[in-house]
Amino acid sequence: MSGAKSSPKEMFEQALLLLNQHKPAEALDLLKETTDEEPGNPWYRSYYGLCLGRLKRFAEGEKHCQAAIDLHLCKAQFYVNMGEVYLLGGHKKLAHNMFDEALKWEKENPLARKFLKQMGHRRKPVVSFLDRDHPVNVSLGKLRHKFTPPK
Repeated sequence: MSGAKSSPKEMFEQALLLLNQHKPAEALDLLKETTDEEPGNPWYRSYYGLCLGRLKRFAEGEKHCQAAIDLHLCKAQFYVNMGEVYLLGGHKKLAHNMFDEALKWEKENPLARKFLKQMGHRRKPVVSFLDRDHPVNVSLGKLRHKFTPPK
């Protein structure tokens, strides 16, 4: 080996391979280094955020995903990554919003559609003038689901 340092692009590509192999811990250092070297690159920021989210570092992941969206508003993949971080962190409503936003920018985004399908369809709240998370809606929703399961 020549010992030559890899370019940020090469490190990013290697990190993506590791993420696709479900090895976020191994991808983390590569993505941190690419983000440190090129903080203005929204791709590096978004995938660094996704990697952090997969490692259960949700607040940090959200911060980097949001930075990528702020840098390049109209890229569907950045919303998908942010949605996955929200979903991993247990924020289904926020995740759903991000996947919907991704579809606004790219109508046929397969990952956004896959996540939305996995999440399932949410019915409207039983009592429409109350928030979905209101205890009355939660209780009535559970009863409705018990007696009339979704189609």
